[in-house]
Amino acid sequence: MEELAREAIIRGADRIVVVGERRGNPGIIRVYAVEGPGRPDNIVSFIVKGVSLSRERRWGLPSLRGDEVLVARPLDSGVAAEFADAFVIAFHARLKPPEAAGYVEAVIESLDSRTVAVTFRYGGARVGPMLRLGKPAEMVKRGGGFKGG
Repeated sequence: MEELAREAIIRGADRIVVVGERRGNPGIIRVYAVEGPGRPDNIVSFIVKGVSLSRERRWGLPSLRGDEVLVARPLDSGVAAEFADAFVIAFHARLKPPEAAGYVEAVIESLDSRTVAVTFRYGGARVGPMLRLGKPAEMVKRGGGFKGG
């Protein structure tokens, strides 16, 4: 992990995203903050309950410029709003679209009290995978926001 932190510092990144597997499929997403040399801090975790790839859902990814902003848009005030807050902390997402820059929208919909579906849109078109994410006992580790429970 410390080697990943060094690589992140060299590249000017302040986050490391690690996807753990379970039976050959994504099982957990852990986001770490890199604040200097040494071991990075785990700040946000998500349980992956399902992934549907864009090629399976018949939509692809349009050409992106590379400077797009991620906007987290919860469709309700339940657990979707909690996941939107976690996206802000983990991925520097915004809750409102920028006026001038392009953006990718993470549309977050509550499925039950601990699970959400996340789809991505760019220019109104669906892009990327569809994710089903579950809330672990403690989703946000530090850095403000909320404590899952």
